[in-house]
Amino acid sequence: MSASGDAIICASAPGKVVIAGEYAVTRGGPGLVAVVNRRATARALKASDAPLQLDDRFVRAALAVLSAEFGEASAAVIAARATRVDTRAFYQGDEKLGLGASAATVVALIARAVACHASQAFANDAPTTQRIFALAARAHAEEQRSAGASGSGIDVAAACIGGFAAFVQGVASPLPAPSVAWVAFYTGHGASTPALLAGVARAEQAAPGPVQDALLSLAKAAGAAIEACRDGDADALIGSLGYGHLAMHQLAHATALPLVPPIVDRVAALASALGGTAKTTGAGGGDVALAVVPIAQGQALEAAMIAAGAEVLPLTLGGAGVHVAIEP
Repeated sequence: MSASGDAIICASAPGKVVIAGEYAVTRGGPGLVAVVNRRATARALKASDAPLQLDDRFVRAALAVLSAEFGEASAAVIAARATRVDTRAFYQGDEKLGLGASAATVVALIARAVACHASQAFANDAPTTQRIFALAARAHAEEQRSAGASGSGIDVAAACIGGFAAFVQGVASPLPAPSVAWVAFYTGHGASTPALLAGVARAEQAAPGPVQDALLSLAKAAGAAIEACRDGDADALIGSLGYGHLAMHQLAHATALPLVPPIVDRVAALASALGGTAKTTGAGGGDVALAVVPIAQGQALEAAMIAAGAEVLPLTLGGAGVHVAIEP
C-alpha cells in the first residue's frame, strides 16, 4: 500500500521486559515494564518473498480483529495480508528470548494495516496509537484465551507507548527513565509463560494462602518500584527490586515451581557487593534476567558478571514505542 508515489509504509514495535509485578499484574496489580532495543518490523511483501504463511496464531488473531473492525475487503486487511513481520531480533542464536515477540508482532502488523488504511504514515500520534493498542490488545488477549492462558496486556501496552511505564488494571502511564545501570543477561534456557501461569494458578487453587501472600509481596515490590521511578530515587528502586527478587523466591516456594534460575541468585550476589541486585523478568523460570546497580558501578558489574560466566545480553532499556514511517 503506497502512502505517496511508490513509497511503502512500514511499521515496527519493540519487545519488553516486565521489571516488577510479575504474576501480580495478571490479577490487576501494578507492574513496571520497559521496552528494549529489539523490534519486530512489519514491511510489505516483496515479489521475491514466499507467499505469506498464516501459521502464526497471533498473526491470524490480528487478521481476525482487523477484519471485524474494517471489513474483509478493506485496505487494512489487504495490507495486513501483504505484510511480512520480521522477529529475528528476538532470538539469541537459536533460542527465542522472552521479550514479548508475539505482542510486538501483533502491534507492528496492526500499526502497518491501520496506516495503510488511512494511506498515511504517522509518528507520535496519540489517538492513532490508542487505536492500535485497542485493536492489538483485543487480538492478543483473544488468542491467549483460546490457548488457555490469561495475560495482562502489559506487553502490548509497552510495545505501543515505549519507554518505561507503570501498568495498572490495563492502563499504562509513562515513567521517567531511572538513573541506574541495567545489565541484562540470559539465564541459559527458555521458559514457557503459559505453562508457568497455569502452574501458579493450579498451586493457588491447592494452597491459596501461601500463593496469595507471595503475589501480594510481588505487588508491593512493583508499587514501590513505580513510586521510586516517579520520585527519581535510584536507591529506593534498587531496594524495591531486591524485595521483588525475594518475593519471586517466595512464590517459587509456595508453588514448587523453578521460577528463579540459580544464575540469577549468583548475579544478585555479585550485584549486591556493588550496591545493587538482580532478578528475573516476566514469568521467570528462564529467558532474560536483569541486574541493576548505581550508574557508577555499571561497568564493574558487567565485568564481574562476564568473569563469572554469565551471558550478558546487548539489551538497552527504554526507547520508542510503535513507529510507522515511509520505508526508504
